Amino acid sequence: MILDATAIVSLLAGELGAGKVEKLLDGDGEFGMSEWNRVEALDYFLRRGAAVAEFDLLVDRHGIDFVAVDRRLATYAAEIRSVVYHRELCSVSLADCIAVALALYRNQELVTSDAGQVTAASLFDCAIVPFKNSLGNAPHSSVEFTEWAQNTDRQASAGAVLLRYR
Repeated sequence: MILDATAIVSLLAGELGAGKVEKLLDGDGEFGMSEWNRVEALDYFLRRGAAVAEFDLLVDRHGIDFVAVDRRLATYAAEIRSVVYHRELCSVSLADCIAVALALYRNQELVTSDAGQVTAASLFDCAIVPFKNSLGNAPHSSVEFTEWAQNTDRQASAGAVLLRYR
């Protein structure tokens, strides 16, 4: 499984979805996360007074494989974002798209509570393991985004991107 930054933030901050994330990490699966998503989670904790060593200790105990973002993965993420980004319907970040690209590239599920990321991933048929965000909401794909994607031929564009990277 590929972890989004929201999974680590939820776990370490004790948010509502932390129980599900903890249960996944305590299971038998292998977990990966891009270095960019690690930095997102680390930034969250540093801005709240945590030390890098404290963060690393908590993250390292789960044996997460941190993946460098090379040119191919970065380009894949940029292409994904160019297809899905919409300021109002899917304001997904480039880091979110890196997590989607990594999950697609490795053919693994993406663990996230980010609704924009779930929306983006849905267009690429990326398998999602959702968990509740800090407000207690489970992410889901936007109906409005789906309609927009169909009306603007974004699904065909997503298919073309997938063909280049599979």
